[in-house]
Order: sequence, then structure tokens, then C-alpha cells
Amino acid sequence: MKTNFSKQLILVTIFALSVNFAFAQSIVIPKQKRLAVGNATNPSGNFQDLDLEKSDKKIEYVFHFTMSKSDYKKLLKKDNVEKDCITACSASLNNDSLSLKEIELRGKSSMTFKRKSFSVKLNEKISLNKNGTTFKFKKFNLISLSMDENYYRNKVAFDLMNYLGIFNLFYSYSEVIVNGESQGIYLMLQKPKNYAFKHENADVLLRRDYQHVVKKTYYKGDDTTRKAECEKVFLSIYDEILKKKGQDLYEELSNVLDIDQYFTWMAFNYFIENGDYTDEVFFYNKAEHDSIKFGIIPWDYDDIFYDYPREGYLLRYINFGDRLAFSSEDDLDYEIISNDYTYIKYLEILAGLIDEISIPVLKQIFETTYQELYPFYCKEEILKMSKFDKYGKTSLQLLKADMQSNYDRLVKRREDVIFELESLIRSSKNTKVVPGSKSVATNNHQ
Repeated sequence: MKTNFSKQLILVTIFALSVNFAFAQSIVIPKQKRLAVGNATNPSGNFQDLDLEKSDKKIEYVFHFTMSKSDYKKLLKKDNVEKDCITACSASLNNDSLSLKEIELRGKSSMTFKRKSFSVKLNEKISLNKNGTTFKFKKFNLISLSMDENYYRNKVAFDLMNYLGIFNLFYSYSEVIVNGESQGIYLMLQKPKNYAFKHENADVLLRRDYQHVVKKTYYKGDDTTRKAECEKVFLSIYDEILKKKGQDLYEELSNVLDIDQYFTWMAFNYFIENGDYTDEVFFYNKAEHDSIKFGIIPWDYDDIFYDYPREGYLLRYINFGDRLAFSSEDDLDYEIISNDYTYIKYLEILAGLIDEISIPVLKQIFETTYQELYPFYCKEEILKMSKFDKYGKTSLQLLKADMQSNYDRLVKRREDVIFELESLIRSSKNTKVVPGSKSVATNNHQ
């Protein structure tokens, strides 16, 4: 992801921020180079209409569940619903019987809607293929998307993060049918624990909550020693490492955290304007290392395309001002952006991310998502269930308009971020380097 632009940016930003780093003494400002905003069919970078036409795609995954009438009745309640209300159930996928071990309701927020989300556990693994990769697992979630307006926000975000290499779980649209009645559009999603343990060889996975509390920890086996060690290291980030300054902070964080991955996640949240992400991330530790070092798994992208983060615009502006990050809610993110050294490193990642998420990439992901949703929107029994969700009944017309609007928003957002990054370069025009000096020279006009 480190393009020529991003390499240039990290050098120039040292001057733009007037940071007195010892290693800056012999740096020469490189020639400016503009990131490509347009493409072959749209060289000016102006907005394009998405190609949102009929699709010949079929619904790939249809889950059938059969349960008692009493369980089904409890399932449809919106108040005082028990998480484990389903006592006995049979299941099939595309008319093939599944050996079901357990199904229960999941999701605190979705529990308040008629369409519930499910956590499914099988006795035998299912094998599914996605883009040439085979996924095998016994446990997965069926997310109702009750709070995902027009059902595409999570999918678009996951596709973009998958393209960036920071989200590699299996996910796919599916229909859920209970006792012969369609429950609407769902997103089948591999469990983070399954992915971390099987694909990343992790031995511990923990979820961060607000105020850097460990919300929940998963671990292999019965020995809790490693669990305790990982929780201790995670908390040390906030209790000890964040007290470091400058380069020391960056190096200490790099010892216990895949810092490039974390920076990429922060930069993506800034780009896509994710209004709520502090508690929507898992940290996993790879078991093959004696020392503890965390990777991350992002989670839950209902709340994107927001004008300001959860803590509100004013508090975020007081904390970050014009710095290019979306939320200051978590102490780790706050220190990363407030510390000049780590902020420069973060900007390098942000520049690379903007370069990778080109306009053709955005266009393809939006159009592919529409094509996958199209067959669901063509079934009245599926579409009528949308009236029970947060944003009410949807339609193909509403989906098209919303997708076009937010595609345009991201195209403009990309251009705005490029402008902000380049403004750092322009601000350095009047700055010069004194050869052999250990500090940054003052501006020419002073």
C-alpha cells in the first residue's frame, strides 16, 4: 500500500507539522505528484452513474428452519425476548439437511426487531466456496440486517476491507425461512473466533468495549493462563504504552499490535465515515509466537456514511481539530492521532488506502453488491419483511437511489481526502531544510 505518493507524504508531513525529528536532518522535499482521481472513462474525476440494471444472479443460500409454534411465536416478539428461546429445531441449506446442534438468538440491538439474528452451531462442518477459496466451519451467524438501511452497508464495507486485506471472513447474502415463512434478507457471516483460530492460528480472541474494557474473551482449550496473559498485554496498551511519547510510542505499540493493520482500519473508518466503531473490533493473538502480538478483525458496519462519530462533532473537533481521523472516542486512537510521530505514520497508511480504493474499485463493489441483492428484491415475500426493520419498507427504486447517493458521497470523500493530504504538501512549499541541522528550518517569509 505504500505508493510513491504515500512515501512522499511521510517526508513532507514532517515539515508540514514542524516536528523536530533528528532523522529529518538531511531530508529533501520530493517533487509533488497528484494521486489519480479519475480513470480512463472519467478522467476529470466527476461522478458517474452506477450500472444498476437487472441481474441474472440467483439467491445462492436459502436456510430453512422448522421449530415449534410456541418458539416461533416467541421469536416474533420485540420485547422481553429470551436469547435462548429456541429449544428444538431442524434445519436445511438449499434443501440439504443440516445436522443442527444449536440455534439461538444473538445481537442486543436486533433483538428489539421482529426479524431476529441467529447464532448457528452444527454437528458437522459445511463447506462453502467464495471467490475460489473454500471455507469450512460448524458455527456461523445469520445477521438480519434490521438496522442496515437497504441492506448493503455491511456488504460494501466488508468488500472494501476484503480488498484491502483486513477482513477475510466468509460472508454472503442469504434468505432465511422459518416454518415456511420468509424472514427476509440476511447476511451469513463466519464467526470471528472460528476465523481467528482456524485461519490465523490464534489461541486467544478478545473483543474491545468502550473505555478499553475487555468485553469478552475466547480461548483455546481449558487452560486460562494464555487468556490472562493476553488480557494483561491488551490492558497494558492503555495503562502503560500510551504514556510513551513520539517514536517510543510507535515502537512500543508495534511490539504488541499489528500497527499497519490497525492504522488501515482507522483510515478506512475515516474514509467511509463509520459513526460507531470503538467496540466493533476483535483482537486476536497468533499462537505460534511466544510473545503476544495482536491482529484485529473489524465488525459491524451498519453506521457508515455518518457526518460525525458517536461522541459528536464538537468533542471530536476539540480533540482532533483538522486531523484526518474520524473518532477520538478510544484512548488508543486518540493518542495515535495526537502524537505527531504516529500521526505521520498513520497518514502514510491513509494515503496508500486512498490510492488503493480507486474509483473503478468503488464502482465495481457497489455494482456487484446491487447484482447480489437484486434477486432478493424481486421476491415480494422477502421484500415485505423490510417494513419491520429500522428504516421501513424498501424497494428497488429506493435501493438504487441510496446506492447512487452514497457512491457519489464516497467519490467526493476520496477527492476531499486527497485534497487534504496534498494541502500538507502545499503547506511545505515555504519550508526549507538546513543541511546538517537537527531541526526543521523556519518558513522563508518569517
